[in-house]
Amino acid sequence: MNKLFAECTMSIQFIFILTLLPIAYHDLRTRYIPDRYMLLSAAIAVLIRLRLASGEMMPLPEAFLRFTITAVVTALPFILLYCLRDDIGGADAKLAAITGGLAGVEEGLRILLMGCLLSLLVFAIHHFIILKKRTTGDPKSAYRYPLLPGICFMLSLATLSFPAFSY
Repeated sequence: MNKLFAECTMSIQFIFILTLLPIAYHDLRTRYIPDRYMLLSAAIAVLIRLRLASGEMMPLPEAFLRFTITAVVTALPFILLYCLRDDIGGADAKLAAITGGLAGVEEGLRILLMGCLLSLLVFAIHHFIILKKRTTGDPKSAYRYPLLPGICFMLSLATLSFPAFSY
């Protein structure tokens, strides 16, 4: 039974990682992520959390409530930025909620911080070294870096160690 549980959970985690690829791709190409990708990732994240909770013998309503609470708490910084500024989108807050729901508040915030730093580092290097400060069109758009590819990468790495996540 435990072997079947582990194999099923790994399959779901692999599918979840695959759902992160179009999110990162669309953020890089268009800075807009269709809701269908976010909803698919959120549904699989809930499934993973509930599946892990059933392995821990946690009642499913309690596991879903914990998922929801940790998702909201982890997404709060992104939600506040979304409300106060116009250079962060709703998809960032949605992916932050998915990350928090899966990993818990502390680990989720750590994943988000590392993902944002990774994205900023990669795109700052790209902008200042490769593009040599060339800007065309709106100068503000040159400094809008997509955060989701880095967050997706860090979340994918963290997904491989889901049993270590705790609330």
